Amino acid sequence: TGKSAVLAAAAVEAALEGRKVLLVLKTITLRHYLRSLAERWLPRGIEQEEVINAINDNVEIWYLHEWCKHVCAGAGIEKRLRALSNPNTPYSEPKIREVVADAFSIHDRSRDSKVPLFDTLLIDEAQNLDPEWFPLLLRTRSEREDRELVLMADKTQSLYSGRQDWTHYRISGGGFSGPWVTFDLCYRLPGNVVPMLADYCEQFLGDRDDIDVPAPAYPEDDTNFFRCQMQWRDIRGSDDLATEIAELLHQWPDLPDLPNGDISFIVPYNALGMEVLEHLKRLDPDLADTVTHVFGEGWEIRHRLRRSFHHDSSRIFGSTLHSFQGWESRCVILGVPPLHDGGGSSGEDSFSMDYWTAVYVGLSRVARTSAGSFLVVVNAEPRLDSFLSNWFESI
Repeated sequence: TGKSAVLAAAAVEAALEGRKVLLVLKTITLRHYLRSLAERWLPRGIEQEEVINAINDNVEIWYLHEWCKHVCAGAGIEKRLRALSNPNTPYSEPKIREVVADAFSIHDRSRDSKVPLFDTLLIDEAQNLDPEWFPLLLRTRSEREDRELVLMADKTQSLYSGRQDWTHYRISGGGFSGPWVTFDLCYRLPGNVVPMLADYCEQFLGDRDDIDVPAPAYPEDDTNFFRCQMQWRDIRGSDDLATEIAELLHQWPDLPDLPNGDISFIVPYNALGMEVLEHLKRLDPDLADTVTHVFGEGWEIRHRLRRSFHHDSSRIFGSTLHSFQGWESRCVILGVPPLHDGGGSSGEDSFSMDYWTAVYVGLSRVARTSAGSFLVVVNAEPRLDSFLSNWFESI
């Protein structure tokens, strides 16, 4: 529905009032994207320069563990936090929460504490956070009487197994009352993609109680104007998934009116993304050099690439499903491995997330534009064949 756009606008409105704003999120790659959304929000009568200055002066957009670093640094215990991280096991969230809680305890006792506090706290993609983070995040709010708190969640798109659904119960301590406000209509997606996703939910997520089926926000005639070309390629019995994705990427930049910056390929795990890049290098080394991606050997390299992931109109984007959550693209090439494909033995190379939720997230990343959009699924999972053949044109 455009939750991130709403939060970005809320950050700007608060910043223009002189509030100190923290927009916190789980996905590292969203930082630059959310800032770009915020800079494009222009309230009536306000110039863009004034908006950018307000953002620079008053808004921090941090992913969760970046916020932890700032809190611990402000309390003088950042070394304790760094000691919990190593290349093989980057984060142990329960232990990190213990250190962050100690940092706030130090802050409460010390007048010299520099733990950052904020008048407006905005939390995006809350479905990806453990609820145990919430009491700690509340402590980052200032003592201002009219302080603000906004949470956004999409329970259908939780990519982290074992997370509790925040929307199933009342959240205590934040000052909320009554049920969650729901965004029932879908404004962000092309009109003809919405019924496809609704059908997907019914077929593959229908026995779950933690989903919201998308509903169109615009009249039926609108689907012809903001239309998405939906295509799929069945790769069973042919070349491997990475090769097929690379060949599609090699073909698409030659099409008219579709610059590199409008093309993204999304895969479920890091190893598959690296294979795509290797095949693309053999097909066209110059084109491979224009790909901005999050794939790499080792956690530290992947972390650095995710931190620097940002939009560039001259570059193709390559990402895992985790890192592309919250993003959108005019042309999405989605690689779907067979359900039994783990992609690796452990860690981020393992396709351990809920398989059908992951496919749903990938299908929902295409943007709505007046120039038209493209959603291409390269599929190796036989249980999707009937669904894809009903909605997508075979290529």
